[in-house]
Amino acid sequence: MCYTFPVRRTPLLTAFGFAAVLLLLAVTDALVTLPSLGATVQLQPPGGTAVRQGVGKQAGPGVEDVFSTLTIETAATRETGLIPRIVPDPQNVRTRVLLRENDRLAFACWVEGPRVKAYFNAIKEALHASFSPRMTGLKDQTFAEPGKPVVNFLTFRDPAIAPERIVFLRVRERLFEFHVEEGKDADIAALLTELSK
Repeated sequence: MCYTFPVRRTPLLTAFGFAAVLLLLAVTDALVTLPSLGATVQLQPPGGTAVRQGVGKQAGPGVEDVFSTLTIETAATRETGLIPRIVPDPQNVRTRVLLRENDRLAFACWVEGPRVKAYFNAIKEALHASFSPRMTGLKDQTFAEPGKPVVNFLTFRDPAIAPERIVFLRVRERLFEFHVEEGKDADIAALLTELSK
């Protein structure tokens, strides 16, 4: 799979549009966190492989290991993304600044667990309903290659939400959000490829 990012344009978003995003995220959070009659019990054995109804699921590469392999350093940050607004317990969301040789590549946050697909769909639905008229660079794709996990990919630019390009990646039981610095698309595309394995 190949991750590419469209060319940047600078859109404007009204305060109403931003408020609508927050409202939709709050409503979706309430709906997503309601217990479902069809929910299955999720067990997490010591090896990191999730088990649902007796079927094993691969955990995928370790996030920190991928950063290290790509010579990406991380630093603590107080920045926040959209994922913590939709996850019932924001304490489960990890946030870091990604750097290479002290040059900022992106802000990143991610969450792991059995409900990440629901979180991804909730964020996507809220954003699609609330983008500004001048939002640019939207790509919403699902990759399903033989022998590889299904990957959901969403990227766009909307400076009322963030000044950088935003990328969401959902693979296995992980949901990532990246705010990509100008000129760092190639670095983050390489990272997305590794995280998608």
